Amino acid sequence: EQLHPETLHLVIQEVRDETASGRTYRLVPDRDVGTKALPYFRAGQYLSLKVSAGDVRITRPYSISSAPFEALGPNGFYEITLKQVEGGFLTEHAWQHWGVGTKLDSSAPVGFFYHEPLRDAPSMVGLAGGSGITPFRSMAREIVFGSLDARLLLLYGSSDEGDILFYDELNELQRKAPDKLRVVHVLS
Repeated sequence: EQLHPETLHLVIQEVRDETASGRTYRLVPDRDVGTKALPYFRAGQYLSLKVSAGDVRITRPYSISSAPFEALGPNGFYEITLKQVEGGFLTEHAWQHWGVGTKLDSSAPVGFFYHEPLRDAPSMVGLAGGSGITPFRSMAREIVFGSLDARLLLLYGSSDEGDILFYDELNELQRKAPDKLRVVHVLS
């Protein structure tokens, strides 16, 4: 049940603006409702959030932008990063209503967008645009600080320089492990 729970009960511990239109939410177990620890995941997987927005109950997938090693232990957490989209139903709701203490339900981590050493070459090329950077941030953090033994060349497109999610962090990760991570920014 702890490794593969049907529902995770989470609470927002921290909210961080990354850019004018990008925001990261740190999610921790809601121990009061029965989620004692977070299941481990692979860098690149996602959560399906099951949330109420007004009178509507919806499910939306969001890639986990934190690294797997950050989910472990009593202070473990997941991070998801949302890009505000004008007219976006859930992102507008999240911007207006989600804050520290907001409770969310989610699936356990799922998906197959991850590096599998038995299947994949040790060198990867990633293509990301906008908030599509989130699974690659997870991979980059796990390559530099965790246990993912791979190399990543990441081509990352953004609309303009002020809207590049994780710009400073990606540059710092690249500086720490230039033999394992290279990020090329492309602006439209």
